[in-house]
Amino acid sequence: QGKSRIRRGFPKKTGFFCGRTESSAPTKLFATLMQYGKLEMLKTPDSIIDWCTSYLVILMVGCAGSAYYNILCGILRGLGDSISALIYLLVATVINIVLDIVFVSQFHMGVAGVAYATVIAQAISAVLCMWRLMRMTDIFDFRPKYLKMKKQYSMEIIRLGLPSGITQAIFSMAIDRKSTRLNS
Repeated sequence: QGKSRIRRGFPKKTGFFCGRTESSAPTKLFATLMQYGKLEMLKTPDSIIDWCTSYLVILMVGCAGSAYYNILCGILRGLGDSISALIYLLVATVINIVLDIVFVSQFHMGVAGVAYATVIAQAISAVLCMWRLMRMTDIFDFRPKYLKMKKQYSMEIIRLGLPSGITQAIFSMAIDRKSTRLNS
């Protein structure tokens, strides 16, 4: 009974989850374009503002790995497999550390290399979670066809998420302004 309920509801929820990720693209683009201005507003020293901007832009563009990891490990935990999610996080952490060292010391990529290492490690953790879910066929039906975004779900996500996103943006800007005043 419970297994078939999980299987039946999954296509709908997966389309919703993919729609959520893809419908956030305009927000990510806007936030990426605003990074330099935000750092200037926070009075970031001129000597490091370019490094900070490149780091934030790379993380913003590559944040899908982190988002997918969080969503997929939540599904894993919901199905009772919290150990795999933790192991994949530990694997990603080790990969991140190794790539940090390689990108900075061997390829001389500096701050951008550290950001790329983080994005790659997060993407690997998401792929590992997806791989695990695809192998749980006895209780979970996970197929690539379920990852197709559906317009009705995307529109619903935008309708529900836009007011919340605007509210969070206002609070974030207020906190940034307050931090700027406190730090000056």
